[in-house]
Amino acid sequence: MTSIRLLAPTEKFGYALLGQEVERNPGKNVWVSPSAVSIPLGMLLNSARTSTRSALVNSLGLGYEDASTVNAAYSNLIAALKDPSTGVKLAIANSIWANKDFNFKKAFYNANRQHFGATVKTRNFGDPKTLTDINGWVSKETEELIKELLKEIGPDAIMYLLSATFFKGTWKTTFDKDRTAEYQIRLGNGDIRHHPMMFLANGGFAGWKQGIGRIGVLPFGTTDERVSFIGILPEHGQNVHDVVGALKPGFLRDAFTSVHPADDVLYFPRFKIGYEANLNDSLKALGLEEAFHQGADFSQLMTNPKHRPFISAVQHKAMAQFDEIGAVAAAATSVEICLESCVMPLTFDRPFVGLIVDRATGALLFAGAINDPERITEETDWSEEVGTPKSDETGTSASEEVAQHEILHEICYG
Repeated sequence: MTSIRLLAPTEKFGYALLGQEVERNPGKNVWVSPSAVSIPLGMLLNSARTSTRSALVNSLGLGYEDASTVNAAYSNLIAALKDPSTGVKLAIANSIWANKDFNFKKAFYNANRQHFGATVKTRNFGDPKTLTDINGWVSKETEELIKELLKEIGPDAIMYLLSATFFKGTWKTTFDKDRTAEYQIRLGNGDIRHHPMMFLANGGFAGWKQGIGRIGVLPFGTTDERVSFIGILPEHGQNVHDVVGALKPGFLRDAFTSVHPADDVLYFPRFKIGYEANLNDSLKALGLEEAFHQGADFSQLMTNPKHRPFISAVQHKAMAQFDEIGAVAAAATSVEICLESCVMPLTFDRPFVGLIVDRATGALLFAGAINDPERITEETDWSEEVGTPKSDETGTSASEEVAQHEILHEICYG
């Protein structure tokens, strides 16, 4: 197994992300892969600076900011998860898809190649084949469990950071398939129906944690309980929303130390689950608001310092299927990076707010909202003012400025 000094944590971030998605989808299924979301955002950290970097680090629950530590932590995490000695198959693949019309820093590419094993592909984002290739890559890396992650290439997209995860593991003790039968279950909306439930006489672990509920652990693989499924039944009077809200870093450690071999038989549903979501709102709520705006500092991404890239969309898909033999699961995440559709002059050609302030004292002398600026009909007399600068007579004429502005406006907005 890989020697591990430092691993990028996903527990804190995972509970927070799950909590946001559960809150936004009351009574509905939610299934996300925190590691598959954390990894491409970790890749993006190689371009982030100042407050944008701090927000990403804090939201991901890393606890350290310097690039060498972050990259080593993610590199160790990926290597540890792919360790074949666990007895399960866990494949993780990362890639960067760059718009050929823009120039990106080699250092960004190199860091993600070295520490995340990311492949870099430069494509024509206006070619429909690029979308086909991206979805084809996701499908291949998830063994066709997720065939379409993106529905379109964003018109302002300059880059996609992708991460794909595929999991396949057999139960350490398989269920007795002949004992699978229809049982009555209660749904999240309170309805009752019958559903196939699997039967396990032994091989599972059970426990209870106050404020959380009953805990069941089902190990995968043939060696130890390192890779396991943990199921939590809420206490009476609570629901899954309450449980998710109570999960905190350290729960996994406590769960494994508090359970014991199950004395009673265990019934577990034979089921599949799929989930698809745009994670923008959830990630913003977790502290990444700045990263989604044009003021974000991803200054180590592009060679042109005038370009201000930002996250425009984080798309996520995840699925799983549990049966008597084991479970298969897959997830993929796309982080879309955009620029402004066009760099326009700062033109106050629509309603705006105006302030006159005294910077030294902080006094707000005048403040207003200008919705319909009134034309000046009588010029102010500046004749007694001293040192009034004169206009540059060699500069661009007013008519030329107007013409240039109209050309830019036509290019950007049609």
